[in-house]
Amino acid sequence: ESEGVKIALKNESEGNLIRVTNESEANKLEILREAEGLAESIRIKADAQAEGIRVVAAAMQQTGGIEAARLALAKDYVAMYGEMGQQSNTMIFNDRPADVSALMTQVVTALNAANKLDQPPQQQLQQHNLLEAEPATTTTTSTTTI
Repeated sequence: ESEGVKIALKNESEGNLIRVTNESEANKLEILREAEGLAESIRIKADAQAEGIRVVAAAMQQTGGIEAARLALAKDYVAMYGEMGQQSNTMIFNDRPADVSALMTQVVTALNAANKLDQPPQQQLQQHNLLEAEPATTTTTSTTTI
């Protein structure tokens, strides 16, 4: 009878070991598949972003592409100011708020600065002297609500 108890305990122990091993392998496989899924998601997003950049770059090479980019940038710039006003108690005023050309000058200056990053240093210096525009002055006012 004690021999039978030993065999039963041994079988139970081996069964538990197999169960724990299977659970561990299943958990490992689950973690691996989640990581692979996340990696694939990141690759897909990166590919989509790269394709978007290629499309924008190609569009900017077309006639009117730079002007369209400037218009889109100006639109985003104005939207940014609107969002800042809604989400903050800090208000930013241009010293000439009704002067659309001053706003466009700021946008063009930002776009030109971004374009200069892709050029050799000598060309950047030449353009800086030729294209230097006076940026519009901004005034920041902070208000606190009580």
